Amino acid sequence: MTRKAAFLIGILLSLIFDFVQTVLAYGNGFLFAVGIICFLITIYGLCVNLSVYEELKINWMLLYLIPMAIINVGVLSRHHEAQNELLALAGENLIINVLPGRSFDYFDSVATMQISFLIPPMTVLFYGIIRLLIYIYDELL
Repeated sequence: MTRKAAFLIGILLSLIFDFVQTVLAYGNGFLFAVGIICFLITIYGLCVNLSVYEELKINWMLLYLIPMAIINVGVLSRHHEAQNELLALAGENLIINVLPGRSFDYFDSVATMQISFLIPPMTVLFYGIIRLLIYIYDELL
């Protein structure tokens, strides 16, 4: 097995992870759309790496920055929640939040995307560690 094969396995694991996360976010239409975007980005990365021979392409991973902008939506949602908490203390009418879910849903979604982003490089890292351990084991015997 090569580094590229380990990276491709990592991309496949990332696809499975993205699929499961997208299915879990089905109730929140915004997060569901972001999950589909992440899934499509990962498919694009798989296609890019399958289209070249023995060369590892990682530039596609920069596309993950687009859905990670969802953290701004989480900050906006948190701002609305904080305003509503203050208005509730004052006994005033609450502001209707047009964003589905709670702010922590968006922050958790960003953390999930970062995990998905790290799966392929971590697979290559584990592959390198296993190869090193096998090499050391062979040298000791």
